[in-house]
Amino acid sequence: MRPHNLRHFSRLYSTKVFADPARETLAGTVAHHNLYIVLRTPQPMHTLSPLLLFLRMDLQRALIPLDGIVNLGYIEDNRAWTLSERLCRSYRTDLASHDSPDDVFDDELEEEERYDAVVFTPDRPPLHLRGVASSDIETRVPYMTSLVPPRWPPSRRFAPGEYDGPVHIYVCKDGGHGGELLEALKEEVKRRQSQKGKKGQGWKRVVVGEVPSAHMGGDKGVTDALIFPHGEWLGKLRTEHAPAILDALSAQPFTNLKDKTRPPLLPEHWRGRMGMTMDEQRVFIDQYLKIP
Repeated sequence: MRPHNLRHFSRLYSTKVFADPARETLAGTVAHHNLYIVLRTPQPMHTLSPLLLFLRMDLQRALIPLDGIVNLGYIEDNRAWTLSERLCRSYRTDLASHDSPDDVFDDELEEEERYDAVVFTPDRPPLHLRGVASSDIETRVPYMTSLVPPRWPPSRRFAPGEYDGPVHIYVCKDGGHGGELLEALKEEVKRRQSQKGKKGQGWKRVVVGEVPSAHMGGDKGVTDALIFPHGEWLGKLRTEHAPAILDALSAQPFTNLKDKTRPPLLPEHWRGRMGMTMDEQRVFIDQYLKIP
């Protein structure tokens, strides 16, 4: 097995591309990736098991050829996570054609520590995996490979407004960054869930969690957020942006129709999108801003 390439890892996770703030631009600062995996932590980040850190590194190393990113995520709301998993199972017909292992959703009682995960790829609903461990990475990775376009296109296409699966929002949190926005999003989602009828029901599909970030320094109170299955990375966010993020999701629901390009969520905060190179991100936002 190859040694861990720490320089490569730091580039993948970094949210700070330019050392000189005068040269920094927001759009086009997301490293190209076709997979984003969140390993769910059972406790908050500051109480992590060292074994989970090793699992993250092992899985990240295996996914480097796929331009995959592996991160840890803490989701406090178990009901939201369970609902997300159940909703994703309804798309299992889309996944069965990939020769997925029969035990993907099976709980196995073994001595080795195992962790649940959720996999995001361009133009697909999320995929939940149970019981990921270092010992079975070699069997899991080929399955994940089959999910990366264009190896196998999605068998189900969603027109705007048709997608009824989960939406995951992850706030990048480290030190003094991200905590306020994370709590504001949780409260705003909870408030919208209390609305009567379909409006309230729809917001129950939203999962809000935190992921660690390599962001160091910068403006206090400013952080990033990742939104899936849209694959959007947003930056320079503050607490007061929580309603605007959810409003944007409501106005621009996920769609994966062919030849239909989704506009960026919150263009003024848009950093990039999963599946795009940095150059493609810059061209995309420039073209969007030129549209009258």
